[in-house]
Amino acid sequence: MDANGVEVTILPTDSPGYVFEDPTQRTLLSVIVILVAAVGIPGNILVMIAVTFSKRLQTKTNSFVVNLACSDLAACLVLPFQVVALLNDSWPLPDPLCTFVAVVVWVGLGSSVVNLALIAFNRFTLITKSRTHYDQLYSKRNLVLMLVSAWIIPIVLVTAHPCVALEESATRRYKICSADSTILYRMFTHSSQCSRWISMFDHYYYMLRQNLSLHSS
Repeated sequence: MDANGVEVTILPTDSPGYVFEDPTQRTLLSVIVILVAAVGIPGNILVMIAVTFSKRLQTKTNSFVVNLACSDLAACLVLPFQVVALLNDSWPLPDPLCTFVAVVVWVGLGSSVVNLALIAFNRFTLITKSRTHYDQLYSKRNLVLMLVSAWIIPIVLVTAHPCVALEESATRRYKICSADSTILYRMFTHSSQCSRWISMFDHYYYMLRQNLSLHSS
């Protein structure tokens, strides 16, 4: 019930009847999205430039970092179009453009998740295995396959998933270029959490090995 005594029903964001209509919230979210794009676009470009022009940074691990920067940059480049969708009740531009924006966002998010997992596995292998085993696993051929798979996997998942409705990419519920279904969102965000847990385990395992080495010496 609000200040005027009117009963207000707040629906969960994933309920069928929920619609993101509050203009203040949509404006605030638009500002946040613009800030993310303003920081993310130059930031990821600088990462790619740094690795490209510094031989010291051209390592196998940083190959995944650059791939991650590419996926984040792709998602950031289409964020201004999401602001257009947020600030309008209906998508004012051609529908195929909104479809393209939705696909780029989901592919970028999915690629980021895969790259984070690959970085964590790379560090774990480097710490726990011999250098010979590491070099065999991360040969040029295998490295290229891993980098390409970080894009192929999300592209297949996104384009093959039924909740990517190409004819109605501008969702009526959330006022952005995406799908009303939260299945893809949950799938990728839960995978991202798993990647972070792997990275954290990798870090603690490295610290444990360092401590054991110090005590044994």
